[in-house]
Amino acid sequence: EKAVEAFQQTHTFKSEAMKNRAIDSLKSALYRHLRSAACSGWDFSNRWFSDGANLSSIETTDILPVDLNALMFKMEAVIMKTRKISGATKLDAGFFKRADFNAYFWNTKLNFYTDYHFVKNKKQSLISLAGMFPFCFALEDYKAQKLKATKAAEVLEAKLLKPGGLISVEKNTGQQWDAPNGWAPLQWMSVVGLERCGQEKLAQEIATRWMKINESVYQRTGKLMEKYNVEDMSLEAGGGEYPGQDGFGWTNGVYLAMKKKFAAVK
Repeated sequence: EKAVEAFQQTHTFKSEAMKNRAIDSLKSALYRHLRSAACSGWDFSNRWFSDGANLSSIETTDILPVDLNALMFKMEAVIMKTRKISGATKLDAGFFKRADFNAYFWNTKLNFYTDYHFVKNKKQSLISLAGMFPFCFALEDYKAQKLKATKAAEVLEAKLLKPGGLISVEKNTGQQWDAPNGWAPLQWMSVVGLERCGQEKLAQEIATRWMKINESVYQRTGKLMEKYNVEDMSLEAGGGEYPGQDGFGWTNGVYLAMKKKFAAVK
């Protein structure tokens, strides 16, 4: 409704019919952006907002997500490997054609991987934990990845590391994937990526903080939660369109995996 109101205030129409068609087109685009954000898992975050604040400015389908593209890169590598194992000798030449991942997603100004706005033809300026996904996979020469990881680790520690782990983005807009919330899958991918690229100390610190907030909330409530307020560990996580959820498979799984991975660390 806010988007439609703003649209009508900034546009003039020659007829009521033209106005209605324009509004229908706007609504269709908004619903598409909303569905895409939901499918991304990040529903919702200012990562998708053109003004960095309001859901009404959502533009998800205009953005190439860095995390999704890293996962697709890995999936293609697995497909190629399994085809070789199965004895396939022919592959479509187009299968090997890939755009330069770093050209689109490594932001030299921010020293971090960011999303790419393909409509505006520019890299996004928002730092988010989606930018940690590329470090989990062999996207380039390992030495080059380690160098990028060293730079990214400094950014991560300065901007996203909080007492209870990592926030997904810096800004608090009231959306559940924004600050002050932390989410298990993003903690895990960050820890794995950092550890893989030689940043073991920071990876361990993040895991330690995340396990601590899991345990602290469990001791108070008897529950593991969907998400956590990692900025103020005494408060519950909030934001979004529904109440906080109890239990949660990814929280359970990530906690157990971290506990196993860092069992020898005191």
